[in-house]
Amino acid sequence: MSKVRLGIIGFGNIGASHAKLIAEGQVPDIEITAIADGSQEMRARAVELFGNDFPVFSDGKGLIKSGKTDAVLSPFRITSTLKLPLRRSVPAFMCYVKSRQAFTQSRFAK
Repeated sequence: MSKVRLGIIGFGNIGASHAKLIAEGQVPDIEITAIADGSQEMRARAVELFGNDFPVFSDGKGLIKSGKTDAVLSPFRITSTLKLPLRRSVPAFMCYVKSRQAFTQSRFAK
């Protein structure tokens, strides 16, 4: 089975922590294929940590529309502007909500 191609929207502490665990091989069935963050500083941090192995986008919409992911992880609540593109383009996504419980939507399970 091939690896799940993961995009991470938001590269602050939580997003970077997940990315590091994946890059270290602690989640062997997942590979990072894209990162997005609105902050130039965070995008630079992603490039510093991972080089140019995958694209780094300035917003989540660009990442979603790129077609480079099978799943998206967002360490923050997905805004309504991203929900429709996610539903149309990405088979699975996970985000953290205020209660800190994970919300996931997946078409893999169907």
